[in-house]
Amino acid sequence: SDYPYTSGTAGVTGSCTGDISDKVLTVSNYYTLSGESSMAAHMTSTGPIAIAVDASTWSSYTGGIMSSCGTSIDHAVQAVGVDTSSYWKVRNSWGSSWGESGFIRLAYGADTCSLTYIPTYVDAAKA
Repeated sequence: SDYPYTSGTAGVTGSCTGDISDKVLTVSNYYTLSGESSMAAHMTSTGPIAIAVDASTWSSYTGGIMSSCGTSIDHAVQAVGVDTSSYWKVRNSWGSSWGESGFIRLAYGADTCSLTYIPTYVDAAKA
């Protein structure tokens, strides 16, 4: 209700305003990782990684380990867990009714859905 959708059929385009003094975090640097083994090492020692993937076949995903999908990057998600013997656990933004309570498992070791395209993490601190 704080941010109602206004464009719709009325064609009323809203505006976006921001105040830099309201920031809660400051990002001082960003890094990209190379390959699934370095991604797994970072994740187990530090935490989640932002990844870009081909999610063109994800709409029908209901569970299990996805091992085959395309290579055309079209979606950003967060890798939050890894089992280096079988899969990556990835948090999606499509809500908890999708996939495995909002998550998908992607096969480890095969660059599934092109997940190694540009894995990124940042140095951030409270503002």
